[in-house]
Amino acid sequence: MDKKCSSKEHQESKAISYCQICRIYMCNKCENIHKKLCPKHSPYNLHENINDIFTGICKEENHLNTLDYFCKNHNTLCCAACISKIKGNGNGQHADCEICFIENIKDTKKNKLKNNIKLLEDLSDTLEQRLNDLKKIMEENEKNKEQLKSNIQNIFTKLRSALNDREDELLLEVDTNFDNIFNSKNFDKEGENLPKKVKKFLEKGKIIDKEWKDENIKIMINDCINIEKNIENINRINKDINEYNSKKINFKFSPENENQIKEFINSIKNFGNLSINKEDDNWIISDILKTSEDKMKLKLWLNKNNDFKTKLLFKLSRDGEAINKFHELCDNIKDNLVLIKAANKTIFGSYCTWGWNQSGKDITVNDGFRFNFTNDKKYENNNLQIHLGCNQHGPYIYSEFYFENTMKKCYIKSRNFMESTGTIDVEEVEIFQVLN
Repeated sequence: MDKKCSSKEHQESKAISYCQICRIYMCNKCENIHKKLCPKHSPYNLHENINDIFTGICKEENHLNTLDYFCKNHNTLCCAACISKIKGNGNGQHADCEICFIENIKDTKKNKLKNNIKLLEDLSDTLEQRLNDLKKIMEENEKNKEQLKSNIQNIFTKLRSALNDREDELLLEVDTNFDNIFNSKNFDKEGENLPKKVKKFLEKGKIIDKEWKDENIKIMINDCINIEKNIENINRINKDINEYNSKKINFKFSPENENQIKEFINSIKNFGNLSINKEDDNWIISDILKTSEDKMKLKLWLNKNNDFKTKLLFKLSRDGEAINKFHELCDNIKDNLVLIKAANKTIFGSYCTWGWNQSGKDITVNDGFRFNFTNDKKYENNNLQIHLGCNQHGPYIYSEFYFENTMKKCYIKSRNFMESTGTIDVEEVEIFQVLN
């Protein structure tokens, strides 16, 4: 339902924007006046289909209270009825959650906003190109699909009387396979406006960061929450894009020529088959990562083209635990991938484009990432200046973990990266060079 202007003089006019600070809907005339009187306000454009217009009042049914609290479990603002210990009749949805006053989380949200702005900037730079690349792959797959169907139909015209049933089965199989593999995700509706959405929230974030005012804390926090939720949605779509790209495979129909057709004509009942030329996972030969699922996950994290390979440089069980042996085999080799299997079976590691040396100097580039297969997380190297280095103990990575005098013991420094810090025993270490 269209909103009407809040002004009594223009109450029959359609509203085109809403100001959270003033809590008013504005028509075109009122919006022009509002811009002059309140140049620092940032009204929502109602034509951009923004559903979460903040009024400061709880939106739960029968909750007419102001939003004075924050739920840490669900990352949302809530009112007194939401956190009530007396449940029922719509009350107490967050009674068992960790609750605090809004003022208590303002610094956390404000600090996180800066990281979110950086994430939005990165997404803004890359997302549009990734969507364009995806569109080309989809067009290529559709072209290959139609070409395959055309080839099948040309062959079956010569065998129509005996092969009608089999032809229908194969055409259906082609459609089913392509649809299952390539059309399981629908990016058109979400992807079309996604780059604009990223830029819009990036601009919004910068305005909030620049003009942060504690007197408008509820509005500021709500906007921060909106930005965080949109980043989660964008990252989900990015993950779907990566999964979609990994499914770029080719189908091939056989037989293809007249001699083959004649050979099969007598066995027409079982004539023809649809085979898939699927890329294997021999791009890495590892005793730590053994399943295709784990190898595919790591491949998506690396975000490399389908033709890359890896070369094993160092292996603990093969080359021994001496730090000097590590340097002999791995120094000054770029694009290295580290896999570590701890004695407690935790699997973690890192990837970077720069290599180690024995100079004792830190390499201060900012690229690569860490990962933990056990908790299924990839940790980007955002804002970490120390990338790789080597001290008297042994190699260290991102200043997050390092080997202590031997390749059989690793010291974990970051609790964000692992469940706990301290020295852990290592069962196996594999270091690869990634070859493009």
